[in-house]
Amino acid sequence: MKDLKKLWMSLTHRPSANMLAHKELENARRSLLENQTNAEYYAALCDFDMARICRLREYIKQQDL
Repeated sequence: MKDLKKLWMSLTHRPSANMLAHKELENARRSLLENQTNAEYYAALCDFDMARICRLREYIKQQDL
């Protein structure tokens, strides 16, 4: 009976603060990685749009001459 109680407690115990901290740290790392990926993507889009604006301004300037 004691062994059964031990097994039940090991299956249903609340996670420790350390275990919860490890899980939260892993979630924060995943979130950071995802946000860094998004930042790189949007930075590339901004670079693309800036280059396009420069190209179009030059094109318009050449057409006005």
